Amino acid sequence: MKRMICTAVLFCIALSAGNALAQSANGSVSGQVRDTTKAVIPGVTITLTGSDTGVVTMVLSNDTGAYNFASVLPGTYKLSADLTGFKSSVINEVKVGTSAQVRLDFVLELGASNTKVEVSVSSQQLLTESSASVGEVLPANRVLDLPLATGEVLDLVRIMPGMRVDPFGDAFSTFTGLQTSTINTV
Repeated sequence: MKRMICTAVLFCIALSAGNALAQSANGSVSGQVRDTTKAVIPGVTITLTGSDTGVVTMVLSNDTGAYNFASVLPGTYKLSADLTGFKSSVINEVKVGTSAQVRLDFVLELGASNTKVEVSVSSQQLLTESSASVGEVLPANRVLDLPLATGEVLDLVRIMPGMRVDPFGDAFSTFTGLQTSTINTV
């Protein structure tokens, strides 16, 4: 009987551990605060306010002017930056998607603290989200218009910085430290 209870407890712990290690669907909002001379500004109060919920979260920018809201539920938010001696800056309609990494930088201007600068971000703006992948899909008409002698897209790879050609032939060996088999040109 004692052995069966221990087995049941261990089984329950194993099941709950899987849920604890699951990835979160929350996004993140981060960025950097600078002044008009591009100098970083530490100690700025960054406020994230949920448009739907009204929940307010605040962080301070660190010594490098960076701020980070690590776990943000998907939704629409208002983001503001305040520091005495600078004009407040507000970014409205910040959309955070599931697992999105939204990066929004602030540029604060010198001025009275009661002056407010509001910035509206459209949903069309794709630069607010960042991703670990780099690349672009070229439509067929852009590929055909490329100024290449042979008309092959792979000719562009040969002229890119970091490209090394195999000394025993014209085969690609590495591209910026990666094997060329990792380059997707479909």
